[in-house]
Amino acid sequence: MTLPIGRAEWIVLDTSVVRGLIEHESTAIDLTELGSVRGRHPIGVADGAVAETMYWLARARDETLKRVRPALERLSPLLDPEFPFAPGGRGIAEWAGLVPYPPEQDRTSQSRLARMAWRHISQIASREDVNRAMTVRSRGEEIDLVPQSPDPVLKGLENAWVTIDVANIAKGWQEKGQGTFTDEDAEKLVQLQRTMLLSKIGLPSGHPAIKRLDLHILHMTQEMRKAMRPGYAPPNKMKSNPAIDAGLLLYMLLPAVVCTADEKLVRAVRGLGCPDKARVMTPVELLTWLRTGALPC
Repeated sequence: MTLPIGRAEWIVLDTSVVRGLIEHESTAIDLTELGSVRGRHPIGVADGAVAETMYWLARARDETLKRVRPALERLSPLLDPEFPFAPGGRGIAEWAGLVPYPPEQDRTSQSRLARMAWRHISQIASREDVNRAMTVRSRGEEIDLVPQSPDPVLKGLENAWVTIDVANIAKGWQEKGQGTFTDEDAEKLVQLQRTMLLSKIGLPSGHPAIKRLDLHILHMTQEMRKAMRPGYAPPNKMKSNPAIDAGLLLYMLLPAVVCTADEKLVRAVRGLGCPDKARVMTPVELLTWLRTGALPC
């Protein structure tokens, strides 16, 4: 069982799903079937996919770059025209109407950025296209924007998230001779994370949407417990970005269903004691649920 999934809730696709389409992977989602069974569900690509995809394509072979435009031309008609990229981070809460936008932003500007990013990535067909300038209109004037390297964004996420922080906290815990990380310790960490996350997002204490943060918080706590094991080593940064993985779980705030081809993430989430774990699905599970209503767990 899971929290009830509405007939028009968002479906958010992870970077791995987009990459599978471009790479023609055998496990790539069937877009024809998705289009026929999606019902009223709007579909968007996760915000983190912008940096991850640009990082990947900047290093991809020419053969791969030639496949980008045809693959994404097939995906584009299925995406929400206002938000082909779903806002991420605090932007999720603003987009969902849970907190107000800051003075310098609104839904229109949020949508403009999402559409501009999708237009740029979906039209890539060569190495030159990766760094192609994007023309946007601002206050009646056309401005050319040159895409910046996503490396600092990904690096910042890696350094800010639990990959490094958890290792440092675990090391300090052990150096103080505090022994094993108990269930009571885990509960304290859950409460601390909830308080910090509410402050960051801007949700007031007692807001009904707080419960939707549980999957993200429990996932973070699980990483802490892993870090307490002897011989723990943070994931290889070149092959893993746990910051963006964790960010996917914040889409529960909408609420939403997240589709990812990252089976490691799916297995990690399925081990959590939170009903929303069923909202994280592989492409096959997503299509099965849309077609039959059967949840993966």
